[in-house]
Amino acid sequence: MRKLQLALVFCLSIVILFVVALFSAPTFINWQNNKGIIENVFSEYLGYRVRVNGDLQVQLLPNPKIYAENIVVDSVSGDQNLAEVGHIILTKSLSDLVALDFSVDELIVNRPKVSLVKDEDGSKNWEPLKVKSSNYYSRKLKNSLSGLVNFKSIIVENGGVLYTDIANAETHDITNIYFKLNTTNRSALNVAGEGVYKGKEQKLNLKLDIANSKSMRIDSSLASKDYKVILKGILNNPYSLYRSQFIGKVDADFADGNAIQLDNAFFKLKSKYFDLKDLHVSSEFSVSKNKLNVSSINLKSMYNDLSGNLSIDKKKEKLNVAIKLDIDKIYVKKGTDAPVKATSMAWSDDLLDFSFVNNLVLNTSISCMECTYGDRKFYQVDLRSNLENNNLIINQFNLKADKDGFIKMTANAGLNSPASFEIKAEAVDFPLYSLLPKRFVKKAIFNIEGNTNFSASGVSSKSLISSLTGEFNVNLKDVKLRNIDDSSINSTVRGVLYGKPRTEFDTQIDKVVLNGSLRDGVFRSKDISFNLSGDDIVSKGKFDLANLTMNYRLEPIELKRSHLGLVLSGNVNNLDLISDKVTPKGVVDGFGRLVTTNITKKVKRKDVNTPFDFNDKGSLDANVRKYLFENR
Repeated sequence: MRKLQLALVFCLSIVILFVVALFSAPTFINWQNNKGIIENVFSEYLGYRVRVNGDLQVQLLPNPKIYAENIVVDSVSGDQNLAEVGHIILTKSLSDLVALDFSVDELIVNRPKVSLVKDEDGSKNWEPLKVKSSNYYSRKLKNSLSGLVNFKSIIVENGGVLYTDIANAETHDITNIYFKLNTTNRSALNVAGEGVYKGKEQKLNLKLDIANSKSMRIDSSLASKDYKVILKGILNNPYSLYRSQFIGKVDADFADGNAIQLDNAFFKLKSKYFDLKDLHVSSEFSVSKNKLNVSSINLKSMYNDLSGNLSIDKKKEKLNVAIKLDIDKIYVKKGTDAPVKATSMAWSDDLLDFSFVNNLVLNTSISCMECTYGDRKFYQVDLRSNLENNNLIINQFNLKADKDGFIKMTANAGLNSPASFEIKAEAVDFPLYSLLPKRFVKKAIFNIEGNTNFSASGVSSKSLISSLTGEFNVNLKDVKLRNIDDSSINSTVRGVLYGKPRTEFDTQIDKVVLNGSLRDGVFRSKDISFNLSGDDIVSKGKFDLANLTMNYRLEPIELKRSHLGLVLSGNVNNLDLISDKVTPKGVVDGFGRLVTTNITKKVKRKDVNTPFDFNDKGSLDANVRKYLFENR
């Protein structure tokens, strides 16, 4: 910037000397033949090739002025120019020039258009042709800021910036840019400007105090009718990338924080689960190379009120993160379930990869007085956990529901290969269904109580499930099956698993007992029982979680001709539901077993064709069993 100013002032000085010496200089001088000098000065300063394709003129009287039009800044790659400028006008008071005041009174930049393009391969047209050292850019920044204070005023009229990401088919366009830069005592820069982004006017105010070369004071604000963001602070060592540190405070107000859309995982998560209407955020923080310390953060919105602190410190390869949040209230949207695609469930043999936590140290402390998830409120939520050396320990996780129900859990996991984990949990009258996706809640709601513990280890998800070992001692209370037919076990199970609502009423199940053990990925039930429409139902069998196969029989304690049992057998992706059958000599279940001979099918004697004698009462059961199973 200093070189540029000296070159321009040098040009003006030559002209003035000619005027004084000859008293015969014309009012305008056409400098078409001297374009190369100006172009080289600008090119050297910017680091990009600059061309003046239009007129280049110098006005001598009454005040010196330089006029240049149709200026183009070439990009390093691609056909799109990096920038185009309609014209610039630089003016200088003749009296100041004679007094050796080299400041520029006014620089007007008209119709500047900046085009930033990112190609499919990730290359950018604004990248320098040759990357230089950080010291080079530090010096360039210092010279640019110190040079700007020699411009009393810089005015940009009708500017525009267009960013295009070809790979992601994404564009961002800022139009109608007008701003004015003024200097104060050659130690402060004041910028006031406006532009239009996404059809809305944006206003910017910025003040930089650069009087002290070791620290720079920043006072800025960005606002529109929907938001206002104020950032204030001090940038220490501003011209040293490795030693610079910013200490400041930010205050932001948004009429609707849900409108903040950025293409990263955090903001996508925010949009899906949080409602941030009438949002206010304030924070005090410091940031330097490899370190961020947020000493306080306060977030308030229509449904949320929380405070806390955060620190991130990277030392060599190790990243230390500490998070503490004290939440008075928070609302988490349950979201809309995506359509369920007809895909088969299967465990993967791919190796588990937790390498992203290899060098991460994470300490988390979260307390919430009132948390709302969907339409359910939870109280006294506490989470204490830490992650270090690839070991995750959840020291405490408590979740209390609105009707005194609660769940407690502790866990630890080793994330090296093979990965391993151990979980212990206890629940009392806890509405677990409220945490499940809506498609499950549409079919059933229930509370859970009891305790469980299980552990596993493995190098893949399949091997992890195959090693599951533990105990279950759980009751499901106040079970309500929504719009499910309870006329038989068969219709109830089919309705839960596959069927659409067939009734306008709900089926109430008083209590479901679920006791059993896990061994090597196989759940074996010790006691599963429940009451369906006044009939006690028991179930026995096993569920091979590793291979996703099950063999269960559900039957009433009192078998009736109208109320028989049901067998669930096979892979969960193609499960067979086989109802009991009443045969001439008893009930046969889906496994082909004769369950009882007390219930028989009434048929005419002449229609019964068997190789045994019905009148042989002493051997009848043995003969029936042999006929049904052994002779097939």
